[in-house]
Amino acid sequence: HPRPLQVDFVQNSWKSPTRDATLWDVSDILQLAGHGVRSIVSVSHVFTTGPMGSLYPDYAQRWATYHARLAATGALEHVAFAYPSDEPDLRMTAATLGAITAAIKASQPPLPVLLTLSNVPFNVTSGELDYPLVTTHLEPTDIVSFDIYSSGAVYWAAMKAKLDILASFTS
Repeated sequence: HPRPLQVDFVQNSWKSPTRDATLWDVSDILQLAGHGVRSIVSVSHVFTTGPMGSLYPDYAQRWATYHARLAATGALEHVAFAYPSDEPDLRMTAATLGAITAAIKASQPPLPVLLTLSNVPFNVTSGELDYPLVTTHLEPTDIVSFDIYSSGAVYWAAMKAKLDILASFTS
């Protein structure tokens, strides 16, 4: 038998807190798993009141319940990464992101964390990013990526500046 293609899929985005999104997530994860696809599950709805919302006071319990439901249904074994938020550097404080990643990492088994940081503004003249990116909250993250919405020389200069940031906190 040919080996199935290993593919990851970013599944869903922020969901309404008035409904139990775990049911949707479990269904999606298990359907994708049936095709050999692991899920990268967006979990901001578990922790925050909206895409740019504040942290729920009971976020740790909400995460523990969510994680337990994924485990009980068999969906957890098909989750490649937890995705706290798209572009969290624009949507939440470092403290909020730190609390979210700490809760994810404290669960058993812990899930790897994937972050995609924003299209950090790049100054072509100075060759530097237009604002300092705080990286202390990135340390518990397993994979960090950046959005880049440019092309040509600007693209490569922006990419180098962002890679320098990653190198500075991984060394």
